[in-house]
Amino acid sequence: MTQRIHGKANATQSLHVDYGDNKTGFMVEAELMRRKDAVKNEAFANAINSPGKKLLEDAKINNKTLYDDIMQKADDFEKQFNQQNKNNKQKTKGKQCH
Repeated sequence: MTQRIHGKANATQSLHVDYGDNKTGFMVEAELMRRKDAVKNEAFANAINSPGKKLLEDAKINNKTLYDDIMQKADDFEKQFNQQNKNNKQKTKGKQCH
């Protein structure tokens, strides 16, 4: 987290998934960053220069099975994150903040 937000603030939303190896995690991260336009979106603290970008591009060309698996993992991550976000909003609905 420190690398993503430079240790200046806490993350307001997060979700962690362990895929068992860093390469898979890097590729899922790269796909999610591509989907959210992290390169141009100033809300992201980093650009899409992760090692996953190159790995994902290579998988798209040379290993369709791996590429499809990464796309499914990214879809699942996004759905889980959106559901968590929705649940969090429902929990705080109607509560007053000090």
